[in-house]
Amino acid sequence: MWIWLTLLLLAASSFLATLGVFGIVHRERAGEADTKASLAGKTILITGASSGIGREAAKILAKRGARLILACRSIAKTKILADDLRSMTGNEDIQVMELDTSSLVSVRRFADKFLNRERSLDVLILNAGIYGTQRRHITSECLETVMATNHFGHFLLANLLLGALMMGKRSRIVVTASGLHRLCKKIDPKDLNFERSEFSPLVSYCQSKACNILFTRHLAEITRDTGVVVNAFCPGLVSTEMFEKTAGFFMSTIQRMLLPFIGRTPWQGAQPIVHLAAAKETEDISGEFFEDFKISTNTSDLVNDPDLARRVWEASERLVKLKPKEKYY
Repeated sequence: MWIWLTLLLLAASSFLATLGVFGIVHRERAGEADTKASLAGKTILITGASSGIGREAAKILAKRGARLILACRSIAKTKILADDLRSMTGNEDIQVMELDTSSLVSVRRFADKFLNRERSLDVLILNAGIYGTQRRHITSECLETVMATNHFGHFLLANLLLGALMMGKRSRIVVTASGLHRLCKKIDPKDLNFERSEFSPLVSYCQSKACNILFTRHLAEITRDTGVVVNAFCPGLVSTEMFEKTAGFFMSTIQRMLLPFIGRTPWQGAQPIVHLAAAKETEDISGEFFEDFKISTNTSDLVNDPDLARRVWEASERLVKLKPKEKYY
């Protein structure tokens, strides 16, 4: 009995030590965006800015003098953030607009309001995201909720605002993806909403992140020579509240017990956003996936398939019912 208990304790200690080393290395690799570029006069729109890495990115961008538009579901929560940012940075040019990326109606309503107010857009940061629950849920528009929030809503938003982005000499789109896309082993463009294939929150999340990168690849081809660049990135394993709302015991346990121990801080996770949104060295790079400030050489074959990128794009057009007048390509 004592032997087995001793072995169990040794195994647990070894596991915790390994996690500790991983956490240290993972955080040290995060680094800091070294660009000092001023963003004064730049209009930057960021989704999912009310919490996590989006919140931290908004703080940094506000300090750089950007004209910020915070697009989030919770107006009340985001207004508090906007007030804090104004007080903290002295930047008074911070707006709050309601946007739920899981709802195509909300995305179109938001885009209409934005385009009625704004002529151009310098940086679009597509950051909002969820993990999901154990059971498959669909939106009122018959889209699987994780895919709707993480991919379809952003796909539609980028298309609707592409004209405004093209008005500037140099505009950027920054897409929050994930290294977890590597766990996605197949994508059926005819079944992006898991109507026929087996659903799990992990599978859906990983597919949505793979679609983020495929979307980035194809949009880069469409916008070649327009002055618009688009890149995706992985923030790393970040200790945020994203997993708190999942019903799954495993992911909830990771959130409560492991992520604070091994994950990067939201401030660290936000650094790639700043790098891709403001750094001079990324202003002419498009269609890439970044990890730790470098173009990743470890992407899956799936997200490097231009034909799959095209087919996912075309399927997404159909599913969001993209109209001819909403296309700028």
